[in-house]
Amino acid sequence: MVFIGLIGLVGPMACGDATQELRNQIGERLQQRLTPDDAQKPSGAPLPPELVANKLILYVDCVNTSRVPLYAGFRQVSAAEIAGKRARATDIDPVLDESLESCSKAQREGPLLQPPLPELEAAAATYLARARELAAAIGAVRASLAEKPAAQDPHATDPKTRFAAAFTRWDESRQALDAEIDARQAEVDAAVLAEVERRSGKGLEWHARDLMR
Repeated sequence: MVFIGLIGLVGPMACGDATQELRNQIGERLQQRLTPDDAQKPSGAPLPPELVANKLILYVDCVNTSRVPLYAGFRQVSAAEIAGKRARATDIDPVLDESLESCSKAQREGPLLQPPLPELEAAAATYLARARELAAAIGAVRASLAEKPAAQDPHATDPKTRFAAAFTRWDESRQALDAEIDARQAEVDAAVLAEVERRSGKGLEWHARDLMR
């Protein structure tokens, strides 16, 4: 799982609606502070760590919330395969569109936030496409268990074969998105650590943040 440390940038967060409202307020304030000069920084220039951290929240929410139902589907399909003829459609939970809403939100809103992070945004778009593909493949396996043998299309791709291929593609996209998030987070952590050192040296705060990295 991917977790972001935003000590001193975002602050402690509550759960539910309060958390979302706090994040929205932080995002609005950070974007208001971004001047035209900030938005047009030359390639390779240091990115404002607080803005990057705020943007990363969207993508971390995406991967953390979507993996739960997708991994559950993986386990349930695997168990159904072991069960063979004893498996039932009700043994597999469908992956609902709502389960991927945080990823849809990241795809909609992420590119609108500064600074531009095209590699991260592209990795997230691929991840969402692969997640939808896997969700559909899980649904196909579930549907096949509810059908009578005569009702199945003999020319259709075997649901289990489709599922295995979809899971492989999703897992590859997951790893790619994780790598992008981790790289951006490392940059944020390094920038914040450098700022703390510049402000107060390698004191208690510096060592605490370094340990959290």
